[in-house]
Amino acid sequence: MIERRRAARYNFEAVAEVVDLGSGRKLVCIPRDLSLSGCFLATVTPMPQGAEVFVNLTSSAARFGAKGVVTANASSEGMGVEFKQMASADQAVLQKWLKFAAVTNRRGTRPLAISAARKPYT
Repeated sequence: MIERRRAARYNFEAVAEVVDLGSGRKLVCIPRDLSLSGCFLATVTPMPQGAEVFVNLTSSAARFGAKGVVTANASSEGMGVEFKQMASADQAVLQKWLKFAAVTNRRGTRPLAISAARKPYT
């Protein structure tokens, strides 16, 4: 299998709120992984491939939001979302989360949540 991802992906615990910008449909789901270019969201009711969405991720006291599009990776396990547009403040939050995840995620270990006591992004 050929790896087509443009950026490293990391396990990351957060809550995701996703809104389909065309229909207004809303989902609350859990990200399974996160990268600079997108994420995979675990849900049994994914939005259709090509749907334009807005994703809000919340972890502890920090929030991240981006416009994106549902990729071809939509299945009964969830959906991939490629980020298309985000504010510079959101990009800074994402980069801090990924820097933290790169240090704490190790193969074979449980994904670590960022607790209120361990805020690397403040």
